[in-house]
Amino acid sequence: MKTFRHSFVVDVPIDKVWEFYTNLQHLSIITPKEMDFKIIESNSDQITQGQTACLSSRLLTRITWKTKITSCKPYTYVDEMSEGLFKHWKHTHVFQKIIENQTRVIDEIEFELPFRYIGKLFERYAQDRLEKIFAYRKRATIKALNNSLDWKSYHTESCKTHYNLRIEKSYCRSVSFCLALSSFDFCWATAFLVLSRYAIVVPRFPNPIELSDSDGIMTIVFP
Repeated sequence: MKTFRHSFVVDVPIDKVWEFYTNLQHLSIITPKEMDFKIIESNSDQITQGQTACLSSRLLTRITWKTKITSCKPYTYVDEMSEGLFKHWKHTHVFQKIIENQTRVIDEIEFELPFRYIGKLFERYAQDRLEKIFAYRKRATIKALNNSLDWKSYHTESCKTHYNLRIEKSYCRSVSFCLALSSFDFCWATAFLVLSRYAIVVPRFPNPIELSDSDGIMTIVFP
């Protein structure tokens, strides 16, 4: 069993942060756009104890999982995966008042991958992906709440998907070109999905509308 922890501070009263995080729609705002997050089914938009939901997002291919809120009281709630890629997933959300207009957001995730000893080989990859996802969540939460916007009508820029990739390989194959992710991400993610019995699809991209290169990192912006 591994534990992932992440926390940050937002300059917003705790009640406003709690309102934001206990509406299921907030997940569409704080999830990286390239993951193409979707709420497939839910018995409520309001996060309360006993709420269940079926959610979907994209890694290398689309995955779907089911979750249940097993505990919910101000200012803490817990969601647990009942069906999905992980053998065990328990995500505890804690919100702490610092001062009147400042709140600390704390996430703690206990997770275990399937396939016993083989699954342990992929813990590093899972930890790395969580670090990147929660770094995005921090930025998106601060942007949504600190801008004094009505977050229920708040829309992130979803017309374009930005990828910052270190180019390891490129080749032509019935499309303009294909790009492999960094060798670590690509190999480990592919192997993990194979073990999870999901079909692997070689990532293929349309012609980019913008290319820029800085310090060996190519930024690609797709429509």
